[in-house]
Amino acid sequence: MTKEDALLHFPHEVGDDLEELFEDRLFEFKQKLLVVSPSRKLYEIHLKRFKKVSDAFLFLVNESEVESSISIDLKSFDENLSQSWKDFNDNKNRLKLLLSNAATLNDIVAVLSLMLANMIDYSVLFEELKLEGSIEEMTVNKEPDAMEVTAAIQGFNRRGFHNISEIIELESDNMLYQEAIRLSLWYKKEKHVG
Repeated sequence: MTKEDALLHFPHEVGDDLEELFEDRLFEFKQKLLVVSPSRKLYEIHLKRFKKVSDAFLFLVNESEVESSISIDLKSFDENLSQSWKDFNDNKNRLKLLLSNAATLNDIVAVLSLMLANMIDYSVLFEELKLEGSIEEMTVNKEPDAMEVTAAIQGFNRRGFHNISEIIELESDNMLYQEAIRLSLWYKKEKHVG
């Protein structure tokens, strides 16, 4: 990278505190990632753009990228819908906190990889149901309100259902049935990206 390239990707004024500027840009970048639904393709686009900013910053301050220090064990999922939903969200919240606190691009890459793994591990449970129906393509990446899903799961449990495999017993317009289709479509889409 040349100085001109670095200035193109990391513009600043003479006298600016480069570390403070980078922290501001890193914060903005992480905020974007926190609100998007997990998607390998989308993550790659955002990472590609920010890598140029990060590389330029490192060039300007004459430093090199440090290895990721992120290490976390994700909870695994089982057939119980209520417990799997709880564990999925626990993982998601822990990962969002890690992303918020990530200080390097490599840490961000590691957390995004774990966020995808969490989503894949959860959605594969529903892909195995082979439910009939479809959802508009643009809603596949749109996650439903977590409180609505929680309420639907409670209703599911009140009806005497507890296992993910029992979703096939629901009406096709039921929120959980529709969410199972969305998750299985998301999984199929991600499987073809990777």
